[in-house]
Amino acid sequence: MMRFAIDSNDHGEFIRIGDELKHVQTLIYLYQLRKKDANLPKLMYSSDVATLSFIPLVILTLAENMIKHGTFNASTPPYHLRLEIIDGLFVLETKNTIGAQNMKLNSRAGLKNTENRLKFVYGDQLGFSHCQDNAKHFIVRITIPVDLMMG
Repeated sequence: MMRFAIDSNDHGEFIRIGDELKHVQTLIYLYQLRKKDANLPKLMYSSDVATLSFIPLVILTLAENMIKHGTFNASTPPYHLRLEIIDGLFVLETKNTIGAQNMKLNSRAGLKNTENRLKFVYGDQLGFSHCQDNAKHFIVRITIPVDLMMG
């Protein structure tokens, strides 16, 4: 994973989503080894999503944020990092439970940086939102027209 992050500039401006998802799966696996009672987010995606081109490190950053700021234990339901195509849009959504301490202390600088990187590439075509619902779920949702992501 470290090599992937360090070499991300060598991949060019875009990479296949499937290539980055391999590293997300490794991140989730390593955290599960560390926290045996963790009920970690489920990674859900289809093969058509895996072939799309996307800027590197966005998905890995969101997964790392979920794990870092999320509350995952045996009593929390499994949450998700879901990637799909709906009505011509690529949709990336994360959903996890957050603890009270993380709700107060987080500046969301990482999310702001991620949004800025995406806006630089996709401009007004980008949909980017994040919110906290009443059930203490933190949700990030990104939408991009699929035709902008074809290799």
